[in-house]
Amino acid sequence: FSAFSFDDQHLLGIANDFGCFIVGSDDLSPADSILYKARDVTATVDNAGLIIASIISKKAAAGIKYLILDLKVGISSFFQSIDEAKTFGKQFVSYSNNCIYSLIEYILN
Repeated sequence: FSAFSFDDQHLLGIANDFGCFIVGSDDLSPADSILYKARDVTATVDNAGLIIASIISKKAAAGIKYLILDLKVGISSFFQSIDEAKTFGKQFVSYSNNCIYSLIEYILN
């Protein structure tokens, strides 16, 4: 992670040069930071509904049109089984379709 501040034209130039870029913002969804601290204190950090709400709030604030949700499965991953990832993915699709945007779920093996 590197802390840089680029204007819109610079980001557009990067996208044109490389075809894409990944960017994040600390202040995109300030309420989410407060809620995350509360989730930490209440031991609900791994609550699927709260995780989904956190992700959707940031994506909605950014005004995204498309989202690829990459759910990793395995020993050192959040999901220990394909079934857990499928359940989360279906819940994520349901929440996002009801709130902000259309999302299609793909599970790759």
